[in-house]
Amino acid sequence: MSLDAKYIKISNYFTNNEIQKLNVVTNLHGIINRKEKDSNIDYLKKLFDSGAIEYNPFEKIPEKFSNQERVIIILLCAVDKIYSKEIHILNILNGDIYKLLKKLEGIIECVPTTKDERRLKKSNDKYVYNSKYLLMRLISKFTVDEIIESIVYIVKKFKNTDSERLYIEVILFDTLNQLFSENEGSTKIIFKIYPPCRNRAETVHLLSDK
Repeated sequence: MSLDAKYIKISNYFTNNEIQKLNVVTNLHGIINRKEKDSNIDYLKKLFDSGAIEYNPFEKIPEKFSNQERVIIILLCAVDKIYSKEIHILNILNGDIYKLLKKLEGIIECVPTTKDERRLKKSNDKYVYNSKYLLMRLISKFTVDEIIESIVYIVKKFKNTDSERLYIEVILFDTLNQLFSENEGSTKIIFKIYPPCRNRAETVHLLSDK
């Protein structure tokens, strides 16, 4: 059988049937199973982290990022997508976001918005990830001071804008715990983030207003 095509589009996710068939084979060889929510990049990274493969396809990804690059990574992991209007509110230049896309080529990408998104979000593009797992591994290497700097930046930029809900989502306790539980000194983060972001009364209001 042959295939005559200019290109082949491969889904970033496996179907349940494909996962079941794959995991039969991985179980035979003692390899970590693939989960339903794993993207292709997620699973490849997990294979490397578990020692199932020796080749590291991600060795060229840097471990140090600027504050604005960390802001993008943290926001993506917290809310899954960032619209171009929100990038503008964050005062992040197109050149800076393109540099990050180059650093994390294939991990983060810019895609066109839908007609409804253009109407509601006033954005022609949005930024999404192809591997939350890999981004979370990058976040786990951020220092407490870097995390605080980035989150305070997010709060200051989104405060009193029509995108205010984004920063509220980021500083909720559940979000902080999900994103930074593996970071060294993570227990200190919540106590250091809330004072510069809000006074105590406002913080309580935010945490209860979910």
